[in-house]
Amino acid sequence: MPHYNSLKIVVAAATTVFAQDFPAVNSSVSGNVVSIPSNYTYLLPEGFQGLSTEGFVETNVTNSSVQAVFEKARVAPFVAYDAEFENLVGTNASVRLVAESESEFAREAGLWVPKRNEVWMSSSVTIPPAYISVLNLETLEITRPTYTSSIVQPNGAYQYNSTIYYTSLGNSSLPYKAGIEVIDPETNTTTPYVNSYFGLHLNGVDDLTWASNQNPKTNTTQSYLFFTDVYFGNLEHDVPTAPPQLDNAVYRLDPQTQTIRPVISRTDVAIPNGIRVSPDSKKLYVSDSGSVALSGGGSSNFSAPAIYSYDLDHDMMPVNRTLFGLARDGLPDGMHVDDKGRVWTGEGEGIVVRNKEGKVIGIFNALYFQEGMSGTPITNFALAGNKLVVLAITRVWIVQLDEVVQTASKILSSDPIIVTIQERNFDYSDLEYEAVSHCRGGIDRDHQGLCDGTVIDATEHLVAALRRFCHPTLEESIGLGPPHMESGDHIYVLLGAEEPTILRKEDGDE
Repeated sequence: MPHYNSLKIVVAAATTVFAQDFPAVNSSVSGNVVSIPSNYTYLLPEGFQGLSTEGFVETNVTNSSVQAVFEKARVAPFVAYDAEFENLVGTNASVRLVAESESEFAREAGLWVPKRNEVWMSSSVTIPPAYISVLNLETLEITRPTYTSSIVQPNGAYQYNSTIYYTSLGNSSLPYKAGIEVIDPETNTTTPYVNSYFGLHLNGVDDLTWASNQNPKTNTTQSYLFFTDVYFGNLEHDVPTAPPQLDNAVYRLDPQTQTIRPVISRTDVAIPNGIRVSPDSKKLYVSDSGSVALSGGGSSNFSAPAIYSYDLDHDMMPVNRTLFGLARDGLPDGMHVDDKGRVWTGEGEGIVVRNKEGKVIGIFNALYFQEGMSGTPITNFALAGNKLVVLAITRVWIVQLDEVVQTASKILSSDPIIVTIQERNFDYSDLEYEAVSHCRGGIDRDHQGLCDGTVIDATEHLVAALRRFCHPTLEESIGLGPPHMESGDHIYVLLGAEEPTILRKEDGDE
């Protein structure tokens, strides 16, 4: 019997505990899902009344049985429109308030750093100076680290290949305007990464994401940074940003060729905000704050509070824009994509979850998580394993989910993992593998930078992909035969949402 279950993925694991800045709050509740039939989202009894400034569950209807469902949903933490959301949350989901403060310390970023078991968050930029706080998921302590140089008005964050990238909105009264900084969490050292476009100051970098693909010409993995740049002076009047020198845009930085270029203009996305890629780096999602951010809802808006999806072509350029979703209330702000390709966004209704086809399958209800905070939307959150960390501006909640929505391996191995053949038999039917390294910044031919720490079982999808690669069916192997594998050989694997991609095989003596 093949020993495919012996496959392991090794990731680094280290936790640092800082002094507590915010006291933990021990209140908790056993949360239940209130399910609303999907057809209610487009067919209600006559006489219903809803407002664009309120959530769907605040709709009033004349039918007493339907009204009872909505009233129950208004006080529930979870509202499901699809069985997929019910399964995600589970029947025994727990909700815990872990921190509360008078300051708006938990508004943006929502970055899970799995090696340190932390969630990083940014305070409100409307109350400058904004700052970064760190929640330790083991101790529930929240701290404010001190960095070697100040990150001016920090906002969005992303981890790629164990490096943390943080966006900055800048400040008109300081030399440093807007851009992207790299943070080393071990030393708290900060390094500028992007601060201009051909000598012009960026307006205010809101969010960023990385995508990667395999270059067939060079047989190497190439990585690309996408980020949203927007002038905040019109949006957040309390943010001391400099007068704009550039139009709002989505930019792409190519580190391989050291090229920066705008790839989505404001005619496509008027006020770009959140940005993420699908787990397989084939889709790019961008949220548009729309003119609703300036003037509220209504038919006179020149743009919509929308989420757009783009295909990423073989050159990693966004093409084929598609309207993926519209915010029912407010605007789509912070965005995260889980392991199954579901798109989560912070909106006026709360945290809205759409499946990869764009269907709203459920919400984490703002009426529950922000009770008593009328008019203050949830702008961001973090997906951390089987936990959702809700950044509710002055509160932080942890929701225990029934499903792992973000795995550490997906964060740490946006570039390939290296799988090493341990042993084989004559006919290749019995192979043992062990993933021993993550590539850093492209294919690591010298196998440097090995990760030490926690060992995580590989997914069934990864095992199946390796098995197909090393021992194909008769039809697949006609004229080719299975790849010649020896002990010590390496296979480069790019982890996707469901089906991993086998990139290439490399002999152990290379």
